[in-house]
Amino acid sequence: EDSHTQEVKRAMIEARKRYPSIGIDGSAENRAYLEVYEELDKLRPDFFSKGDWPIRLVELVAKREGWKRAAEAKAGATTEGTELPLPR
Repeated sequence: EDSHTQEVKRAMIEARKRYPSIGIDGSAENRAYLEVYEELDKLRPDFFSKGDWPIRLVELVAKREGWKRAAEAKAGATTEGTELPLPR
């Protein structure tokens, strides 16, 4: 596993701590996140060149959708669930 992949994984965990609902398959938040992901994957694949893209993406979607950030990840909160997509 290279350093870019490790950075992406850390960023995914952080994105899901900030907005836990993006990790729930089929939730409105998950669908909105995936929609913008697919849009960027087609139109701006360079968006995914930096390893922090999951955080930048979730913050972009959150701003657009008016989401509130989770106050703080609860002790023992799980980051299991739907894997966020990696660019092809």
